[in-house]
Amino acid sequence: MVLSSTGSVRCRCCCAVRRIFIVLCVLLTLAIPGSLWAGNSESEPPSAPGIRYTLAESVEQALRANPRVEAAHYALEGAGAEVGIARGRMLPSLTLSAGRTYINSISASGQVDVDYIDQHQDTLALRANQTLFAGMELLNGHQKAQLNEEMAQAEKGSVEARLILDVQTFFFDLLKARGEVSALEDALERLQAGVEAAKAFAGVRLAPYVDVLQAESDLADTRQRLSQARIEVANLRVNLNALLGLPARSPTHYEGDLRDLSMVLPWTVDQCLARAEQLRADLKVARKSLAMAEKQAKMVTGRYWPKIDLQAGYIHQERDYPDPGRSITGATIDRDYSSNYWTAGVNLEWRLFEGTRTHFEYRRASAEIGRLRAALRDTRDQVRAQVETSYQSMTEARERIDAAESGLELASETHERAQKRFESRVGTIIELLDAQERLTRAQINLSQARADYQTALANLLYAMGERNAGLRF
Repeated sequence: MVLSSTGSVRCRCCCAVRRIFIVLCVLLTLAIPGSLWAGNSESEPPSAPGIRYTLAESVEQALRANPRVEAAHYALEGAGAEVGIARGRMLPSLTLSAGRTYINSISASGQVDVDYIDQHQDTLALRANQTLFAGMELLNGHQKAQLNEEMAQAEKGSVEARLILDVQTFFFDLLKARGEVSALEDALERLQAGVEAAKAFAGVRLAPYVDVLQAESDLADTRQRLSQARIEVANLRVNLNALLGLPARSPTHYEGDLRDLSMVLPWTVDQCLARAEQLRADLKVARKSLAMAEKQAKMVTGRYWPKIDLQAGYIHQERDYPDPGRSITGATIDRDYSSNYWTAGVNLEWRLFEGTRTHFEYRRASAEIGRLRAALRDTRDQVRAQVETSYQSMTEARERIDAAESGLELASETHERAQKRFESRVGTIIELLDAQERLTRAQINLSQARADYQTALANLLYAMGERNAGLRF
């Protein structure tokens, strides 16, 4: 009886050992993570259909198709037309006129004026007029129109620069969101394996059931975060499609890798500030606006001067009288006649007084000049602040990348050790879940730091006025 009881106990122990062995084998199979490094899945699957865009190709497509650029192009065309209008005001004008006039006399007494008896007149006139001097108003108007065209060109450049920055920012946000999705998918896989392991150990009474509940709670939370991250990816793709002038549901795929960084900037911060002063479109617009206001003030002062016009004309005139005329002797005479003649002369017009209107228009123009000078200083200060802050943000993000890479290595090693401790029943499921959470957070932190670096670089180039579609040096 004693031997029989001992054999039964040994049999139960062997069965328990076999169950534990099976559980450990399952754990080893399920606990292998799919990807440990953030950014490995930032490009979409190569088998997915649709048009593919790199960062540079996205910028080029946006510059071709975005309505903002199209509107700026039409504004530039309109400004070019204004130059033609201003130039036309300095050229001579040529006028052709023709007309017929009927005169019917109602009553008359005394000496008869042949110009006012029954008749009809036919007139054909060709007149030319050339302004010789207008107080420099016409010249300043033409120069102002040229400045307006240059300002429209600068505004178009500003619109394009802002569009490039928007495309680059959304592109990096999309890559960052994809990196978060990749990290959460890996976390979900690890947590599912952890839940299975916890259930297996709880089933053989090697772990409390509360470990199962904790693992399932973390699994549910990760699923929710993954769902939110996937929605963020979809929304960012829609926004990028809109910037590129594509339908919201267009099957586009944006290819990029946050690990492919441009780490070496070829300028110091002082060189960046100098280039911004020279290239920034906002500063060009502000300077052109100030120059236009100064031209407007000169146009107003030109009204104090006389205006001199050269005029010339050629006239053909015919008169037809229905009744013949009578001479002094009583003989009948034909009064119909035609004439051709030309005229030429110089006309001077000087507005001596206009009720102080010109004076106050000049004061208004002078006030506008003062406002635009202050606006130029403000724009220059803002540009310098943008360059400084973007440069500092880029430097800070680069330091965070180094820290995040180191943190990811440590988190990966911690997770591996926690996994082995759990499998050998030295560690607990709580310890493993904590290590998994730290690993996921480290992956997301690295993706965030890389995206922040690229975004800061894009902002710095925008602040400098540099156009660099692919952020390559």
